[in-house]
Amino acid sequence: MKSTPAPSTSQGFRARLLIPAGLALGLFIFGGCATPISVSSNPPGASISAKGKSLGVTPAQVTPEGNTAFEIDFRLDGYFPETAMVNPGSAQGGISVKMEPTTIKKSYDVASTPAGANVLLDGQNVGTTPSSGVNVVYSRDSKRAAYKPHTLTVSKTDYESESIQLTESTDNVPAFTLTLLKDDRVYAFSATTTDGQELNADVTLGGKVVGQTPLKLPLTFRRSNKNNPWPKFEYSVEVPAKYKPVSGVIDYGSGLSIPLKLEAIVEITTQLVGPSLVLSPTGVALRSTRVAAVAMLSTREGSEIVSDLKPVTDYKRKDMKENAATRAESINSFCVSPDGQNVIFSLTERDEEGGLYSNLFIKRSDDVAGGVARLTQGN
Repeated sequence: MKSTPAPSTSQGFRARLLIPAGLALGLFIFGGCATPISVSSNPPGASISAKGKSLGVTPAQVTPEGNTAFEIDFRLDGYFPETAMVNPGSAQGGISVKMEPTTIKKSYDVASTPAGANVLLDGQNVGTTPSSGVNVVYSRDSKRAAYKPHTLTVSKTDYESESIQLTESTDNVPAFTLTLLKDDRVYAFSATTTDGQELNADVTLGGKVVGQTPLKLPLTFRRSNKNNPWPKFEYSVEVPAKYKPVSGVIDYGSGLSIPLKLEAIVEITTQLVGPSLVLSPTGVALRSTRVAAVAMLSTREGSEIVSDLKPVTDYKRKDMKENAATRAESINSFCVSPDGQNVIFSLTERDEEGGLYSNLFIKRSDDVAGGVARLTQGN
């Protein structure tokens, strides 16, 4: 190789360096090529492109063309797109981006008491309790937005549904306890006397006779929500005119067996309709009267039949006397004792001064010839 020596500056020459031809070509090539840049993403596997041209899949080595800055686009299914700027003229190292997911998937186990309830996610049936592995996908509109919540509902016939809200921070679903809203029950009614003899008594519910004892009575308890009380049913059991009624209330806490003891009716309040003797312009007259009375249970045999009437007294009529002043001397009222054995009557008389007074007398009702006993003495 021949080289030209550098001229002396004192002689006015321009200094010039002669470079071998092979070395000059190498410097030209090196100066025209860019350094490759490492491009990665978290997670990896993202497709990268620049200016509409695909550059491969991360991780990758990208060699810039020229010294102009440009953008690299990152795309990965399930993640929001990302962009990174590349500046070949700077001392830029490798490029790495973190990609934000568009969704989060979680799995839950769902249980309830009682079991067999439907599991609904945002209104869609996804299983029956106990259910394991209920998949829930949380999504969001942008990488800076919050994940959208979901509603999990457990529903069963005759029970009140229960719901909770699920968020991306929910790790476990607590067990559901469902509250009963409707229940069908059968109540057994029985009635006996105080000494244990079984009775066929009428059972009344809500004012309506529903059967006779022994009776199996179906009832349905229903309420609109768990905060409302259960309904109550009022009942009454009796043998009309023979045994006193027994009343009670059936609530949800009542036992299913309702044994009752009925007391016999020995007294009732009634009206006593009978004859009454009154004074009329022509003498004593017979009229019908109504008097409130207490009727007592008769222990006598009911087979006795009244075949005829017997006189109780043999007093002569006083109203036939010529002297009108004596017409008041007569029986003015009477009654029969509760056992039917005696008649008590009131006899009106005049005193020496013409004033009226009365006294009570008693006589056996079945002895016509028997005497009369005076009960009161006075004027």
